[in-house]
Amino acid sequence: MTALEYTWLPPEIGLPLFLGLIGESFFASFITAAFGIGGGVLLLAVLAALMPPSALIPVHGIVQLGSNGLRMALLWRFVSRPALPGFVIGTLVGCALGGVIVVDLPREAVQAGVGVFIIWTVLAKPPAWLRRWPVLTGGISSFLTMFFGATGVFVAGYTKSLQLERHGHVATHAALMTVQHLLKVLVFGILGFASGPGLP
Repeated sequence: MTALEYTWLPPEIGLPLFLGLIGESFFASFITAAFGIGGGVLLLAVLAALMPPSALIPVHGIVQLGSNGLRMALLWRFVSRPALPGFVIGTLVGCALGGVIVVDLPREAVQAGVGVFIIWTVLAKPPAWLRRWPVLTGGISSFLTMFFGATGVFVAGYTKSLQLERHGHVATHAALMTVQHLLKVLVFGILGFASGPGLP
C-alpha cells in the first residue's frame, strides 16, 4: 500500500501509530469493562504522550464517548434510570462553567494539570461525601473533565454508592460517563475545536 492510501489519517499519525492507538483503546475499554474503572486514565496517559495539549482533552472525550456509549448500548437494560437526572443537571452546569475557563488556559498549564491529575487518581480517592450528591458529582466531575479528561474515578464513587449488581454498576457508570463525554464534546465543538480531522 502507498502513503496515499492513508491520507484520511491526520498528518502526525502514521499507520503504525494508528494501529497502536486502536490496540490501546481496546485494552483501555477492556480494563473498564472488566474492573469497572481505570481505562480512561490509562488512555489519557498514552494520548498525553502523543498528542498536542490543545487536542488531548477533546480527542480523549470523543474516544471515551464511543467506548462508554457502546458499553451503555450493550447493557442498556441494566442502567439504573433514577441515577441519571441529578447527574445530568450537574453535568450541564459543570461543562458550561469549565468551557468558559478552559479556553484561556496556556498549554503548559494543561500539560501540568493532566500529569498531576493522573498521579492523583492513582494515589488518592475522591471525598466520600461526594457520592451522596449526584448533582454535585456531575457538576464537579464534569468541570474537571474539561481540563483533565479522565474523571471516571469521581463518577465511580457515586455509582458504587448505589449498590448495584455488577452488570448494573458497569451499565450505569457507562451511561453517566456517556452523558458527560457527550456534553463535553459538544461544548468543545461550540468553542471551536475542529474534531473532524481526528475522528478516524
